[in-house]
Amino acid sequence: MPFGEKAFQKQQGNDYRLEVAAKLLTTTSDDIINIAINTGFDNLSYFNRCFKKKYGITPGKYRKDARD
Repeated sequence: MPFGEKAFQKQQGNDYRLEVAAKLLTTTSDDIINIAINTGFDNLSYFNRCFKKKYGITPGKYRKDARD
């Protein structure tokens, strides 16, 4: 598998996991670290970076904005 294809597949996987995380942020009161872990991110810092790259805001702000 060429490197570019592997990187593309990883990004697709992250996108799906982040979409699930975004849904959980708005529909549960679970701690953000638990949502990160339950969606396959074992590093909170990496989860926050990926989430902010996709949505333009942190998971905490995303949750807060959804509740307002």
